[in-house]
Amino acid sequence: MAEIKYESKIGQIAANDAAVFSVLSNLENINRFRDAIPQDKIQELDVASNVVTPVAATANQQIASEAVAALSMLGFASTQSQKAVAKILSDEPALSVEQVIKKALKLL
Repeated sequence: MAEIKYESKIGQIAANDAAVFSVLSNLENINRFRDAIPQDKIQELDVASNVVTPVAATANQQIASEAVAALSMLGFASTQSQKAVAKILSDEPALSVEQVIKKALKLL
């Protein structure tokens, strides 16, 4: 798996997707990162239920995120995928992830 560098205001993480996901998705590690998460980005963090849920996330944000991830896995550039998905969802906000991906494939 190719190594991707994630950039933030804190610095770079030189690790592959699987390694980053493994650490960040393990809720036992959440306390290590709690202070590094900008408080204005998270309204509520529920660690007790084994689910981390940013309350501000909307259904369209989730659909957009999943569609862009799928398109990226198919080899499309992330920036182009984000633009295509944003256009599609602005025109038709009620589409499912599958429908968004199909329409994006026609645009890309």
